[in-house]
Amino acid sequence: MVLVRWWRSLPDWAVDGVFAAILCVFGLVPALSVYGLNLGELPTRPSDGLHLLLIAGQSLPLAARRSRPGAVLAVIGLAFALDQCRGYPPSIAGLGIVFALYSAGAHLRRARVMTAAASAAAYVMLAIALSLLGSPDHAWDFATFVVVLIAAWLLGDFVRLRAAAAQVREGEASRAAVADERARLARELHDVVSHHVTGMVVQADAAGFIVPEDQVQVSEQFASIADGGRRALADLRRLLDVLAADDTSRAPAIGPLDDLAAGARRAGQFVELHESGTPSGSDELRLAVYRIVQEGLTNARKHADGTPTEVDVEWSAEAVAVRVTSSSTDVARQSAPMVSGSGRGLAGLAERVARLGGRLDAGRDGDGAFVLAAHISIALEEDPRG
Repeated sequence: MVLVRWWRSLPDWAVDGVFAAILCVFGLVPALSVYGLNLGELPTRPSDGLHLLLIAGQSLPLAARRSRPGAVLAVIGLAFALDQCRGYPPSIAGLGIVFALYSAGAHLRRARVMTAAASAAAYVMLAIALSLLGSPDHAWDFATFVVVLIAAWLLGDFVRLRAAAAQVREGEASRAAVADERARLARELHDVVSHHVTGMVVQADAAGFIVPEDQVQVSEQFASIADGGRRALADLRRLLDVLAADDTSRAPAIGPLDDLAAGARRAGQFVELHESGTPSGSDELRLAVYRIVQEGLTNARKHADGTPTEVDVEWSAEAVAVRVTSSSTDVARQSAPMVSGSGRGLAGLAERVARLGGRLDAGRDGDGAFVLAAHISIALEEDPRG
């Protein structure tokens, strides 16, 4: 196993170099000549120094078969043609032409058609030369070997197409992951900033309607604005810490719901919070509950400021149910400063809840109050296979 892991850890050029060297050594072994190629069946002449050089020329260039497939095919093809025309004894190194064609089909990126046409023309010239040198083979014999050579090229081309398709799929998956992460960060930034900054805007607008003589209330309003700004900065720092952290499972800005309610009350909202049961589930689920309540309070501050907002959160072993109800009266709509929304908050919440296998509903009930409600199964959230 250690040897296998070591072999797989080697770079491609090292693996190809070892393979080329082994093929060259095997090509020098007479006992393996029965596995070699003898295309023209010319009378055999004794092996000499040129024969050894041609054996090396048909095998050793395979060390660069991935990086220089075209050049490797040209060198090995020339060595193979000279070896066959000289009538040397068959050698297993002659199989190098098959591996060279496979490598060209798999790794050649440019001039593929030209290379294929040149290879075909070179083979026709070799067949003619062998016939002129007295080869007993017929045209059918040479055509049969062409099938082997074409099959080697097509096999390499098939491998190339599969690798290209896999690369495209990987790129699409990577782009989808980046887009999903960007959308997630956009939702987080909206949830973090919208709640506090909206409160700051509403309170700043409301402060302009307060009579100058009431300095205490003016001070309280601006103190609440400052507190909201500090909370927004703190939440942004937490989010940036998550982006910089190696542990991607860390959830940002999960705080007690009491703090949300208390902050809303300091800003002048009438909030009643009813939370029952013990919070459970993953950080992502508890963060979703926090964001739902936060979005509900933000929408109430935008569109129904000065009216009661009731928050009900029920935790159980199987599920969590969240309901934020904002009463909306004509008086409140006339007196409350209106802050336009991007529409991104509810859409982001719906995606977040759906990702956890839950359901989010938003709309007005029969009494005209705006209701934001969600139900998430804790069992399903903890077991994605369910």
